[in-house]
Amino acid sequence: MKTVTAHCRRLLDRLAEGLLSRGFRLSAAAQPEHQSTILCFAAASADATRKLHERLVAENFAVSLRHDMIRVSPYLYNTEDEIGALLSLL
Repeated sequence: MKTVTAHCRRLLDRLAEGLLSRGFRLSAAAQPEHQSTILCFAAASADATRKLHERLVAENFAVSLRHDMIRVSPYLYNTEDEIGALLSLL
């Protein structure tokens, strides 16, 4: 189980770095003291976040919209390339 969690954390760390460099806001749960294998992020406005969510879903990314934030929860079967593809779409 530690291997799975470590893999997910690596993916989420890459995602968080990419999101922050693009100006997205991360949820408080993304902070190191609250880390899990879930990351939520938002664009500049709730409307922009909803539109981005729709675009990601249309591109077959398995994300959800929760409290005006996009929720990403990678698992063992997800890859670095998939995280890169998600970031490229932004």
